[in-house]
Amino acid sequence: MGTPLKTLIDPLIDARKKYAGGATAYLSTAYKTNLFIAKREGTETKDGCIFVLNDDMTQTLTNTVNTGWTQGTVLVDALNTNHSVTVQSGGMAPLSASNRFYRVYVRQSAM
Repeated sequence: MGTPLKTLIDPLIDARKKYAGGATAYLSTAYKTNLFIAKREGTETKDGCIFVLNDDMTQTLTNTVNTGWTQGTVLVDALNTNHSVTVQSGGMAPLSASNRFYRVYVRQSAM
């Protein structure tokens, strides 16, 4: 037994336990109330992650933000490793989430 959200929330909790640690930095609140991007910097035991939350009802939203990671770093969605982006010059990367969903980006080397 469980709620319909359990299958969505449990992987998010697992990713938080594995990757999220350290200080929080808010990278973007683009589109005001619909797209939120925050980074957990990491600790000695947790590599850090970037959480992207899209509350738009109909469309995937993307914003290019400074990840703080070096150019060439490959970021993958810890919940769907088929999705990846590469950090560009200055630490910039286009991060997205589909409508009414989220992504947890981590460095591929942390997987």
